[in-house]
Amino acid sequence: MKKMLNFHFDSVVLNEPDNMAVLRSVMRIKSDQARREWLYNLIGATYEDVKRAAHTNQKLAGLNAVKSLIITSSFVDNGQQKFVLGQRMCEMFSLTRLDGINLDDIRLPFPTFYVHFDADLGWKIWGGNRTHWHTVRGAYVCEMDYDLMDPSYHPPHRIVNVQLWGEANEKSRRPGDDATYWMPFIDSLIQKSGAKDLEGYLDIKLSQPVKSGRLYGANFLASPSAEDYEVDDSEETAAAARPSVEMGVRVILNLLLYLSSENPELRRERFGEARVKSLQKKMRRAKKKRREEYEGRISLAKSTVTYVGESIESEFESMQTENSERAGIRRHIVRGHWHTYRVGPGRAKKTRKWIKPFWRGHGETLHKHYSVVEPEVADG
Repeated sequence: MKKMLNFHFDSVVLNEPDNMAVLRSVMRIKSDQARREWLYNLIGATYEDVKRAAHTNQKLAGLNAVKSLIITSSFVDNGQQKFVLGQRMCEMFSLTRLDGINLDDIRLPFPTFYVHFDADLGWKIWGGNRTHWHTVRGAYVCEMDYDLMDPSYHPPHRIVNVQLWGEANEKSRRPGDDATYWMPFIDSLIQKSGAKDLEGYLDIKLSQPVKSGRLYGANFLASPSAEDYEVDDSEETAAAARPSVEMGVRVILNLLLYLSSENPELRRERFGEARVKSLQKKMRRAKKKRREEYEGRISLAKSTVTYVGESIESEFESMQTENSERAGIRRHIVRGHWHTYRVGPGRAKKTRKWIKPFWRGHGETLHKHYSVVEPEVADG
């Protein structure tokens, strides 16, 4: 029997009728700009209203909901493409540096897709004073030729958005009672920062306060109040979240490089056919008022799942230790990196190879842990 994977979309949309109803309404609107305008109207504000009042929790909540629905609708438009990374692939990508890598080197296989982390890696983001910390289990990645927040502005530079998702925890009220962290990569801002590459930009970006927040409740657009959205930018919380954010974002960027490298190891499966047949049977037996719900679930049931680097998972466990003649070197992991080669006539073509992390030394193993050290929070 196949292992069931807890994808964000399945948990928060397919299994939540209210969320599915809102998403289906969005999907009926074909123009991207019209979708955004419809969503702003739904939260009772124009973009300018949201922009002027962006410092208030209520407007931030509405804006977060709009951004999430824009990403989710684009995810559906692109065929619900899901990539699965096992524990070892996540660990190796998190241990791979991005020296010499620029945003121009990053290519997305689809305009919007989802990456699932198939393990609890100890990475967590803050969900507010009620639910506290949420385990990071995946991320949406999207590239758009417009500002995600502004329905009319088309920037001259690339924008690649990474939205880390922290799944619902034991304090959550429903599956959508979760946490998110957004990190946009914008050409102009990277250039303005003075960073030489993405490794340097991550250092600069993560030296700033890490803000995590979430929309309470499973309904994407349930007229959230001020208490429904919390941003905690205290240094204590930021310091606790920063390693998790770094690891999660680093995994995504290295995955994108791996997918565009030569001969990445991928295995694709189509999902949803059996689910569609099951839902069709239930719909035939359902009462009239529930048939529309089943129709919605059927229309959103199919997806493509791509498993990444399955054989590499076991390879990391059994890597040969590099022999070292230097005495006293204890066993430790050497971080990976990307090496660029010039090949072909006149060495005009560039190709990139992943130099994976490896073990060095002998004896007792040294581990570097990146899990969250959670600050104490008062119950209430």
